[in-house]
Amino acid sequence: MRLVLALLLVLVSVSSAYAQSSVVAAAVADGALRLDGVPDEAEWQRAQPIGAFRQQRPVEGALAGGTTDVRFLYTDDALWIGARMTAPDGEGVRASLSRRDQTADAEHLVVWLDTYRDGRTAFAFAATAAGVRVDWIVQNDDQGERDSSYDPVWQARSRTTDTGWTTEWRIPFSQLRFLAGDEQTWGINVGRIVPARNEEAFWQLVPLDDDVWVSRFGALEGIRGVRPSRRIEATPYVATGADVLGEVDEADPFASQANVTPRVGGDIKAGIGPSLTLTATINPDFGQVEADPATVNLSAFEEFFDERRPFFVEDRDLLETAGPGYFNSRRIGAAPHGRADGDYVDTPDETTILAATKLTGRLRSGLSIGALAAVTQAEYARTVSVSDDGSFGPEQRVRVEPATASAVARVQQEIDGRARPFGLDLASGSTIGATLTGIRRDQARGSDLAALLPRQAIVGGVDWDLRFSDGTYRLRGFAGYSHVTGDSSAILRQQLSSRRFFQRPDADHVELDARRTSLEGFTSGVNLSKRSGRRWLWNLNASVESPEYEINDLGRLGSTDEVNVNGNVTYRDNEVEGSASQWLRSYGVTGGAFSGWTTGGEHTVAEVFVNTSAQLANFWRFRTHNHVRPRAVSPTATRGGPVVQTPIDWDAHFEMEGNPARKLTWEIGGYHRGDELGSRQYTAGFSLEWRASPWLELSIEPGYEYNKQA
Repeated sequence: MRLVLALLLVLVSVSSAYAQSSVVAAAVADGALRLDGVPDEAEWQRAQPIGAFRQQRPVEGALAGGTTDVRFLYTDDALWIGARMTAPDGEGVRASLSRRDQTADAEHLVVWLDTYRDGRTAFAFAATAAGVRVDWIVQNDDQGERDSSYDPVWQARSRTTDTGWTTEWRIPFSQLRFLAGDEQTWGINVGRIVPARNEEAFWQLVPLDDDVWVSRFGALEGIRGVRPSRRIEATPYVATGADVLGEVDEADPFASQANVTPRVGGDIKAGIGPSLTLTATINPDFGQVEADPATVNLSAFEEFFDERRPFFVEDRDLLETAGPGYFNSRRIGAAPHGRADGDYVDTPDETTILAATKLTGRLRSGLSIGALAAVTQAEYARTVSVSDDGSFGPEQRVRVEPATASAVARVQQEIDGRARPFGLDLASGSTIGATLTGIRRDQARGSDLAALLPRQAIVGGVDWDLRFSDGTYRLRGFAGYSHVTGDSSAILRQQLSSRRFFQRPDADHVELDARRTSLEGFTSGVNLSKRSGRRWLWNLNASVESPEYEINDLGRLGSTDEVNVNGNVTYRDNEVEGSASQWLRSYGVTGGAFSGWTTGGEHTVAEVFVNTSAQLANFWRFRTHNHVRPRAVSPTATRGGPVVQTPIDWDAHFEMEGNPARKLTWEIGGYHRGDELGSRQYTAGFSLEWRASPWLELSIEPGYEYNKQA
C-alpha cells in the first residue's frame, strides 16, 4: 500500500496548464431566424464569433487553412449555430453525399457540448458541406470512445459558395440533457475537418500528446432562462412482420404461406423534477433487434449482439460500467430458454415485455442516477404430436419461459478537483460508482424450467476512476460479487457450463457438487496508466474472477476462473522534427505482454506483442501487428475433459494505405498465422476506391486466403 501511495505522489507531482477560452451565446426572439443554411440575418452579427482555428493535424499548432467563423444564438427552445468557412485560394470544397451519420470524404464542422460540465461526456453534432447530419456521444473523456446510437432530432442546412461553404443548425434544448439553473455554462469545442487537406483544426486545440478530450474544452456562456425539457413525450408504434414461404408442410397445423405478426406498443417519457427523466415502455419495438446479423456459432461460448431498441439505448451509459458487464439489456425480452417436444412445434421468437420503466438523470451535486425495472410474461409453445396411425393428437401448451422480474440500479458520483484523498490532488472527471442488479423468475420447484434456469440472481459491485495531474494519470478499478440460487439441477448446469467445466478430472481447485442450490463468486481488478505525454505512455492491469462468479442472468460474461496480468508501454512521436521530418510525420511503437492463469494456478495464456505505426510525409500510413504466444494449457478445448497443452503460435499483420485526401485511394494488407504443429494461414488483398463525383463512388477489393490446419 505504501508503495502505491508513493507512486501516486510521484505521479501528481507532474502538472500542466491548459488555457481555455469562452464564447457567449446571444438571445434572439422566436421566429427571428430562418433555417436555410446561410446565417445572414442581422441577429447573427450581434453574436460573438470564434475563429483562429489551429491545426491538430497535419501540423500541430499551425493556423488552419482558410477562415472559419462560428457563432451561437439561442431562443427559448433551441440553440442555433451558424458558421461561414472559406477555402484557401483556388481550392474547392468537397461536399460528397452520404447517408445519415456518415461523413464520407466531405468537409464537415463538428460541435461538442459538455452540457453537464463534468469533463467526461459530451454531445457531438456535425454537418457536412452537403448538409449530412452526424451525431454521437463522447464518453470517458476519450474522443475515440463514441456511442453512435445517440440519434437526437435536430436540423442542419448547408450551402456551398464560390469561396467556401456555410451552415446553419437548430438544436432543440429538449434533445440535450443539462442541469437546471438561471444561467447555463457548458463545455464546448468546435472542429473543422477538411479531408481534402488531411486537416483537422480546432478552436480549443488539444495536443496530440494528450489522450484526453472533454476535460480540455472551453466554455459556452450566456444561455439564460432555459430549462431542461419536462414535457411529456409519447412515441407509439405499429408494426407488422410477414414470413412468406414458397412451400409449406400442409400437414403442419402451425404453418402458413404468409405468417403475419402485427405488433403494437410505445414509449412514454416525462420529466421528474429539474434533472431526472422517467421513461416507460409497453411492448417495446423489436424491429431493430430483428436486424441482427445471421451467424453460425460453433464454439462453446455464448454470442452477444448489440442493443438497438430505443427504450434501452437512450441513457444506457448511466446503467453500464466500464468494468464487469453487470447489465446486458438484451437479456430482457430475449428468446425463450425452454424447448418443447412434439412432431409440430410453434415457439415464440421473443419473450413479451409486459412493461418496463426507467429513471435516469444527473443532479447538480454531480451524482448520476440510473434505474430500470422490467416484467416479462410467461411464454408457451404450442405442440401437436402425430400417432402411429397418422392421426393428430390434441394441441398442447408447454411453458418455455417463466414470468420474470428484472431490475438494475446504478449511481455514480463525480469528484471535483478540490478532493484530496490521502493528500493527493484529483483531477476533474474522477468518479466512484456502485451497481446492483437482480432477477427473479416465477417457476415451480421441480419443474422443467426450474431445472434449466436459476430462480434468483443478485449481482453488484463498486468501481472507481481516479485521475491525477490534470488527467495524465488514471487509477481505475472495480470489485464485484454475485449470488445465484435455484434448484440443484439448474445450479448443476451452471457448474457444467462452458464458463466453468467443474467436471474436469484434473480441476483440483474446484468441486462439482450436484446437491448445491447456490453459487457465490467475486471479481476485482485494478488498472494504472499514463495516458498523456510526448514520448512515453504505459498501462498496467490485473484482474481476477473466481470460479463461481456468475452474472449472465442479467449481464454479460464469457468465461470465469481467471487471473490475468498484463502491461504495455508505448514510445511515440506525433511531431517528427529534424531531417527525418522530410519523409516521416509521426510514428509509434507499442510493446507488451499478457499472462493468465486459473485460480488453481494452471497457466492458460501467455502473449508477447509488438505493434508499430507510422505516417509518412506524403500522408501514407503503415501499421504492423506482431504476436507470439508461448505454450500454455487450455481448460476449455476438451469441453469438460482434462486440460491440453496449446502449441507455440504466432501471427503477423501489416497494412498500408495511401493518402486518403486523393480521389483515388488504395490500401494493401497481409496476414500470416502459424503454430509449431504446422498450421498455417495466409491472407493478402488490396482495395482501390475512386470517388468519381460527389454522388458516385466505385471500389474493388480482391483478396486471397490460404488455410492449413494441422
